Amino acid sequence: MKKALIILLTVFLTQLTFGQSMDELLKMWNSETVRIGDSEKERIDSEIKDLKPIEKVLISTSYSNGKLKIYSHNQSIRKLDKTYTLSDTTFSESYYFMGRWPLYVEIEHSNQKSPDKFYFDKTNLMLWIDSNQDEFTVENEKCSKWWWNLAESMDKLMMIANSESGQVNEDEIKLPDPPPMSKEDSLKMIELKKQFDELMKTVPDSLKK
Repeated sequence: MKKALIILLTVFLTQLTFGQSMDELLKMWNSETVRIGDSEKERIDSEIKDLKPIEKVLISTSYSNGKLKIYSHNQSIRKLDKTYTLSDTTFSESYYFMGRWPLYVEIEHSNQKSPDKFYFDKTNLMLWIDSNQDEFTVENEKCSKWWWNLAESMDKLMMIANSESGQVNEDEIKLPDPPPMSKEDSLKMIELKKQFDELMKTVPDSLKK
């Protein structure tokens, strides 16, 4: 995953070097991400519409009435549906997968008109469209926070989905520590960050917002 992140950042820097502004580049990526995310979501829903999901009961001190539905196709998890109640509000979280990678996440609750939509590529949360249809990209602080929350939640839910137990206490799920980055990858990341910082100095402030 770290190597893929390095490749993505390299491509990003290359495109900036060839004259595309930050704003133009993000708009292009956003439209492409939405198009792919929406079409794949529809394809997965069509693929699993006749499947009976495996259901697990979720327990937590943070919510009540937790339930996880697992939809698998060709021995691969394609979608996870998590529902739970918090302060008399019912929440629904849907996670779509392309192989091991998250593709798209939709979160809604009974008091909002439309869901929050989170579009991923293989390395990052590329776009968040909130319930007011406002768009937030990866450099936004709130969007960055969502990335970590969703990444942790997806890893926990995948562990629960692959467990043999029909009832799981989510509070007791502990994620393994990530392996340390190799020296080679660390040096590449440092060099790429230096290049990125230098390029950002040439981008007008109006395009950084």
